[in-house]
Amino acid sequence: MRAKNTFGISFFAHTEREKDGKVPVIARITVDAQRECTNSTKA
Repeated sequence: MRAKNTFGISFFAHTEREKDGKVPVIARITVDAQRECTNSTKA
C-alpha cells in the first residue's frame, strides 16, 4: 500500500503592520497537515 503525502504553502500579509506602503509577508509550509516551517519578511 502506498502512503499519501501532502504538502501546502500558505502566504499571509500582515496589513496591520504596514510601514511606508509595505507589509510583512508570512509563508507557512505544512506537510501532512502538520506545520513544518513559518518564515516572514520585514516590512
